[in-house]
Amino acid sequence: MNLNIRIFIKIFVVFCLTSGLFAQEPLKDTTEILKTFTVNAQRLEDFGAGIKSLQFDSATQSRYVHSSLSDLIASETGIFVRSYHNGGIASASFRGTNASHTAVIWNGFNINNPMNGQMDLSLIPVSFTDGIKIQYGGAGALWGSGAVGGAIHLSAKSRFNEGVKTELSAAAGSFGSYSTNLSVGYSKSKHVSSIKYFYNTSENNFTYINNYLPDAPKLKQEHARFEGRGLYATHHRLINNNQRLNLFVWYQQIQREIPPTLLESISLAQQKDNNIRVSSEWAKYINNNSLFFRVAYFDDAQNYENPLSNTDARNDYRTFAAEIEKNIIWKRHKINTGSSNSYISAIASNYQNSHNRLTNTIFASYSYESKNERFSYVLSGRQEWIDMKSLPFTYSTGADYRLFNNLLVFAQFSKVFRVPSLNDLFWQPGGNQNLEPESGYTLQAGFNWTVDKGNFTVETMPTFFNSIIDNWILWLPVAGYWRPQNLMQVWSRGLETNTSVTAKFQQLTACLSLMTNYVLATSQKAISDSDASVGKQLLYTPMYNGFAKFDVFYKSWHLSYKHNYTGYRYVSSDNTQYLKPYHKADIHLSYNIDIKKVSTSFFIQCHNLWNEVYEVVAIRPMPLRHFRTGITLSFNNPEL
Repeated sequence: MNLNIRIFIKIFVVFCLTSGLFAQEPLKDTTEILKTFTVNAQRLEDFGAGIKSLQFDSATQSRYVHSSLSDLIASETGIFVRSYHNGGIASASFRGTNASHTAVIWNGFNINNPMNGQMDLSLIPVSFTDGIKIQYGGAGALWGSGAVGGAIHLSAKSRFNEGVKTELSAAAGSFGSYSTNLSVGYSKSKHVSSIKYFYNTSENNFTYINNYLPDAPKLKQEHARFEGRGLYATHHRLINNNQRLNLFVWYQQIQREIPPTLLESISLAQQKDNNIRVSSEWAKYINNNSLFFRVAYFDDAQNYENPLSNTDARNDYRTFAAEIEKNIIWKRHKINTGSSNSYISAIASNYQNSHNRLTNTIFASYSYESKNERFSYVLSGRQEWIDMKSLPFTYSTGADYRLFNNLLVFAQFSKVFRVPSLNDLFWQPGGNQNLEPESGYTLQAGFNWTVDKGNFTVETMPTFFNSIIDNWILWLPVAGYWRPQNLMQVWSRGLETNTSVTAKFQQLTACLSLMTNYVLATSQKAISDSDASVGKQLLYTPMYNGFAKFDVFYKSWHLSYKHNYTGYRYVSSDNTQYLKPYHKADIHLSYNIDIKKVSTSFFIQCHNLWNEVYEVVAIRPMPLRHFRTGITLSFNNPEL
């Protein structure tokens, strides 16, 4: 048996045995704690002082029930999402970092692809998650490698004793687009079970303007069809008054045709993604202590075919992970300690052999909250080993202080890192096994000021950030092929603002929201004598972007108008070539009616309202004005 596998099994067994060391008599009041819970929220909520975060409410998520996570984040946060084409690969970039510096956390586990270090957000349906939270800035001490620019948390929420809940939603839109979502849940005093299903398909044959051809003709997108389906099942069980157990199973299959660029006449390429994710968590609450034990298994397969280049490439990996975590509360002090271990096995058409990676981790956090609850402080540390090789020690410290009842100031400093992906190390030709981890420091500080005059509320939160990342990995042509090297030092700094104004007039509520981002991300180190990138903005990092949203709620009606702006994105390292800024507006109208135990909601949406011609990525067209309409039926019977 492989040495790494034996080590992993030994650690797994130790976890199972040590979980019994904390057994004590249950408390009478722990049942109420267990009746409503969010999986893995404790580390995020209790040890996040000084960190800026954004939580989407259920109403916002419901408007994107037929969309992917990439659509939600691009439309509602101002975070730049790099999308190659409509329905294509999409990734988020926080504060001047790249896609591999954004960690996606599902039920406490990082689900980024270890082969390329990224997560394709277009593969995550919004309908498959109960809660989505954006955590800005360095969070490596809490979540490990890759949480440099930010983290996206996908959580599961459950409530007991709510009977039967069923929801069916269907939508149709432009370009032959159809989607269906079905959710069925059963909730009793001791267990909660649910199953969700989605199916979507689109011919995606939208019209666009090709400004790269003479006279800028209007053309129709070809070979861009996509189809996806998936199943998500959950089960939560109360073992007794102070223990619970849950299980999650996520399966999906996505098939996409990859259309030609604006400079190509034809494309026959296509990509298939199959994902299986399973996780389980056992939790025990003892007095003021809690103990968690989690396990997970991921099986992801990607197949890329291109008959024109005679390419048939497969990229497959499997992940086994286990984590034990202990929380202790003593008066105004909280301590979190734990250890996690993962084993990854990956194989690709461009690897000479399959490659494995064993990661062992220990982590700890301490938080303090003053008696008057005005001040909170947190200190966290994390040490990881990969294949028994020590990685940089990671730490963070942050604090919140409420100066006045309506003014909260916060600040956080952290050391962050990212290990090279398996492709960085083993891709042939080009893989470089001598790469060092990227590492650096991040700082953020800001305040949250609120004015509440009853029917009129104003809230604003500006946040300053600064980070320096060394050993930035860059792929460059060497001897006829591309090879990754630790060459760059990147300095990113800027300002984010988030402001909202809400007014209520009897049955009418109006809300105006504005988010802006100013990001200056520059290379600080020349990679050659002729390098002209020093002091220049990084590729595909807009210096200015943001969005404004106006919502009106009247009785059962809801009208929402969003206007996004994305500034210049440079496509050459010397900043002489760029994509022009663009505006994109969307409008949403919905009406909800309740008849006995059935709630019915109708909606219509118009995207790219002003028919903007734009490119998110060079030579990849995006659709002009298009529409979507649909209906959602919800049934809830607590007595069943």
